[in-house]
Amino acid sequence: MATEASELIDLVFTLQDRLQFLWNFYFVTVLGILGFIASLTSGIPSFHANYLPKFAITIIFVLFAIGNFHGLWLYGHLARDGVLSLSRLVEHQPSISESAQIVANKIKFRFVTPGVIVGHVFGDLIVLGAIWFYLNPKPVR
Repeated sequence: MATEASELIDLVFTLQDRLQFLWNFYFVTVLGILGFIASLTSGIPSFHANYLPKFAITIIFVLFAIGNFHGLWLYGHLARDGVLSLSRLVEHQPSISESAQIVANKIKFRFVTPGVIVGHVFGDLIVLGAIWFYLNPKPVR
C-alpha cells in the first residue's frame, strides 16, 4: 500500500519528467524551425519579398510557443506545490521515510517559473528574429 509521502514523491518526479519533456520538445522544435528557415533561405534568393510564409511560420510558432509555455508554467507550479506539500508532511511527521525527507529538502523548483520566462523569451526572440530578418536578407551592394 502506497503512503501519502510515496505518492507525493511519485507525483513530483512525474511532473519533473513532464517538464523535461516539454523543454526538450521546445528546443527540438526551435532547432527544426531554424533549420527549416536556413534551408529555405539558401535555396530561394527572392524569398525576402514573400511575406505570406513569414506570417504563416510566425503564427504557427507563436501558437506552439504559447502552448509550450503554458504547459511548462502549469507543470512547474504543480511540481513546486507537490514539493511544498511533501515538505509540510515531513515537518508534521518526523518519522517519515528518508527518501521523502531528501526530496522535500533538496528539490525546490524555485527557478522553474523564471527559467520558463527567460528561456522562452530568448528562444522565441531568436526564432522570430530569424523568421523576419534572416528570411528577409538585405541586398548586398
